[in-house]
Amino acid sequence: MLGTLDAAWTADVVPLGFVGLVYDDNPEARPLVESGGDVPNWGKALVRHFDSFQPTLTSDTGTRRFRRTGTMTITIYTRQDTGRRLLDPAAQAVINALQGKCTTNGVIFRQVRLAEVGQDGVWFAANILANFEYDQII
Repeated sequence: MLGTLDAAWTADVVPLGFVGLVYDDNPEARPLVESGGDVPNWGKALVRHFDSFQPTLTSDTGTRRFRRTGTMTITIYTRQDTGRRLLDPAAQAVINALQGKCTTNGVIFRQVRLAEVGQDGVWFAANILANFEYDQII
């Protein structure tokens, strides 16, 4: 999942004037804003699993298929002075990278949508929410 997002971010969002993505397992990577310093445009990605169920019966070899579901949230932060001028094309690039796509590992993205946040400290922010599902065979 994150590989698909990271490839799109690097190819389509970084050229707009953004730094790399911060992942929830490395919160220290969040760009710091120092007094009088430049405020970077950046993004943060979170993956949260919600549900798991067995959609099929056990096979004759004893394996079972489990469906895992959840939501990936990508928050895009732009400087207040650039606001939607940079946020909109960055958000659209992320939506285009995920909407209706299936990764090489079988993760399917559905219901990719934009949810504006507005001002968040020195940034203007928006969330891209993407529901996902994949099957795991055990």
